[in-house]
Amino acid sequence: MRVSVVTTVKNEEATIGEYLSALAAQSRTPDEVVIVDGGSSDETVAAIRERHLSGIAVEVIEEPGANIARGRNIGIARASSEVIAVTDSGCRPDGSWLENLLRPLDEDPSVDVVAGVVLGDARTPFEQCVVDVAVVDPALFDEERFHPISRNVAFRKSAWQRVGGYPEWLYTAEDTLFSVLLREAGCRIRLARDARVYWRPRGTFRQLFRQYFLYGVGNGRANLFPPEYRRRIISHVLALGGVVVLVIAGSIWLWAAAVVLLLLYLHRRSPRSRRGLRRYLMLQAVRRVRFSAEMLGYAVGTLRRLLAPGERRPKRRILT
Repeated sequence: MRVSVVTTVKNEEATIGEYLSALAAQSRTPDEVVIVDGGSSDETVAAIRERHLSGIAVEVIEEPGANIARGRNIGIARASSEVIAVTDSGCRPDGSWLENLLRPLDEDPSVDVVAGVVLGDARTPFEQCVVDVAVVDPALFDEERFHPISRNVAFRKSAWQRVGGYPEWLYTAEDTLFSVLLREAGCRIRLARDARVYWRPRGTFRQLFRQYFLYGVGNGRANLFPPEYRRRIISHVLALGGVVVLVIAGSIWLWAAAVVLLLLYLHRRSPRSRRGLRRYLMLQAVRRVRFSAEMLGYAVGTLRRLLAPGERRPKRRILT
């Protein structure tokens, strides 16, 4: 079974070498690697073309201005294999990643899609806090409801064609909506917990806020996860209302009780953070920045979906 690995890049000069080395070191190497560059202003394209991967055909396609969905569709259309594996250049695939990811497709012709798992690749205390907040334990995934993300997925090209490819009108959340479309189309999806990709998170609060704000915008535009976001928004509105009541009441005892309740709540929600006060406070800050950015982005994305002229208005939802 031939397989093509498809990746999109933009200004990945610092990470592309490690990514290509990980592909070359796979226990089952890809037959082809197709990389679509969305308009890098650094030396990403040159670094790829200068790198020789023994026994692996590497094609670089330059498509300035292409978003991730467009880049993936271009790469998949150009790929010569019937089976496509997709991951990101900012990730580090495990040495047996591709072999384990392809096994369900190889063993069962009725399987259309295989989702691998994404683990954290933290290299600083801040990044570890992001991993603790953002990365879900793969043991908790429900294979019947799990939606693959394109940091780690393989599928038959026929499945991609069946749903019309990745939705190019979305800048983010395109892979989540793509997986929803695959399930709606009746594709059979398997989960491969032993197919691991390691993801390095953003390294500053500013980068973290921007990333999750854009995720929220994409989810809002695609109308994904509305019950989850509704719960978050209601909880924050109630919290804000509580602060207003405290300010109006002006009671020091009410303030003290509120602070104690807040600390107990945060402690209960962060069992992995009991490694010192400094780390605990950093973890809470990361959590607040992430969820606040997502909710703000979701509100912006929802407004765009409802109010912007010509905006797509999908009705589908993921009920979580």
